[in-house]
Amino acid sequence: MIAIHRIHRELANIAHMNSDAEDNVIFGIPELKLIMPLLIENMKLVRRLDELKNLAYVAHISNDFGWEQDICREIDELEAACL
Repeated sequence: MIAIHRIHRELANIAHMNSDAEDNVIFGIPELKLIMPLLIENMKLVRRLDELKNLAYVAHISNDFGWEQDICREIDELEAACL
C-alpha cells in the first residue's frame, strides 16, 4: 500500500483544480497563498522523518535498542498520519 499524507492530497487537489486540459498547472497569487503553508508543513515533516531515521541508525549502531525502539515508535506515529 502506498500511503499519501494529508499535505500531499491537499497539494494535489490544488494543482488539479488549477490545471488545464493538457495538465498544465497555472498558479496565481491566491493559489500560491494556499500552497506555501502546505509546502512549509511538508518540509518540516520530511525533515523530522529524516532526523528520526538518522537517530534510529545511530541508536542501532550504538546497540541502544531501547532508544531505537522509542525512535521507531515516533517514526511509526508520523507515518500513520499518511493515510
